[in-house]
Amino acid sequence: MTFAYYIFVFFAAMVAYGDFRRGIYLAIILDLLRDLVRKADPTQSVLITLAGAAVWGAVFLGATRAYPALIQRAF
Repeated sequence: MTFAYYIFVFFAAMVAYGDFRRGIYLAIILDLLRDLVRKADPTQSVLITLAGAAVWGAVFLGATRAYPALIQRAF
């Protein structure tokens, strides 16, 4: 089950980088599933918790790629 979660994280990160709007929805779904996967895994790896940050990072990179003005200085 943990391996399938990591595959979903990879898929969600790729989608989020390509289309950040869909990536937001996938990141929310991933965050909802994270607790279930973490409790089902006997080792309760910290990597399960930190893997969600990869999708949110891909959402940020995808948004800044689509709209470069988001990261320009305000001054």
